[in-house]
Amino acid sequence: GEFGLYSIYVSLMGIFTVITTFEISGTVIYRGLAKFGEKNKEAFLSSSLGAILFLNITALTLYILFRAWFNDITTLDTRLTVLLFIQVFLNAALGVHLAERRYGGEYRSVALINVGIGILSPILALMSTSSA
Repeated sequence: GEFGLYSIYVSLMGIFTVITTFEISGTVIYRGLAKFGEKNKEAFLSSSLGAILFLNITALTLYILFRAWFNDITTLDTRLTVLLFIQVFLNAALGVHLAERRYGGEYRSVALINVGIGILSPILALMSTSSA
């Protein structure tokens, strides 16, 4: 049923996050910001996002080449799997952005973004399931 599909989706999101981002948006960002300082911050953040994008596009390309086989094992269709790749990339990009803000001491804006996401996520989920 739908719960089984959701469980598969969430499990794959965890696996894809590790494979396609190497968890770059976490502690790596804090260490990089400390190491490179304000002078090279933008270059470091750009490189981090570029690496995440490259890993995502590479994995997505491999998926597209072998999608029939992959869809058979996961029971997800192509539309859901492509959405999964998009969600993983956007989550990682947001993670990099929020890490940079937290590092700069902008806790209020991080909290507001998190509250906004917390409110919008279920609304968008309800809208997407009701239109299906």
